[in-house]
Amino acid sequence: MQSERTQDVYEYWNSLRHGQSAPLRSDFDPAVLRRRLPDLFMLELRGPDLLFRLAGTRICELYRRELRHERFLSLWQVADRDKALEAALAALRTEEAVVISLAMRHALGDTPCEMLLMPIRSSGKLADRLLGCLLPLTSVSIGKVFSLGSMQAKYWLPATDTHVPEEAVSTGLTRPDIRPLLQRLVDAARMTRRR
Repeated sequence: MQSERTQDVYEYWNSLRHGQSAPLRSDFDPAVLRRRLPDLFMLELRGPDLLFRLAGTRICELYRRELRHERFLSLWQVADRDKALEAALAALRTEEAVVISLAMRHALGDTPCEMLLMPIRSSGKLADRLLGCLLPLTSVSIGKVFSLGSMQAKYWLPATDTHVPEEAVSTGLTRPDIRPLLQRLVDAARMTRRR
């Protein structure tokens, strides 16, 4: 993680795990993260989609719009949606946080950012939500508004990795197609809710 603010959020999330893989949503105390709330968002697995349940004010200001109910993948360039989905599903599947290195593309210049995705459980045994943190790594010019589809993924790694492999920087990490995993996660969540 490149940002101290991202590290703060990760450390709080990690402190709530209590030996489990993913903490419960009810364990979160927003007051502890009040200085970070504008940079946070919550994604919910709804059917085959990850949807924004909420997004902090700083994130919404980047887009000059409310992101609630928007599809997570709508923020990404079409060519990078699979990579973003792989990172999100890896966090849900492994119940470990992941960090995505990305650039927000704009005609006035790209803005390097990092995104942290941390799995949480709304109830039960399976992680079905992601607490996210999106932080530009440089200042964003006043008046610079990003459009949906402007995010370009460079690479993603487990949050505990401290070394970025050289091939990740040059080519991006490639992972096998794990979209079938999404369907298995959805099916498992449905079965758990029926019990």
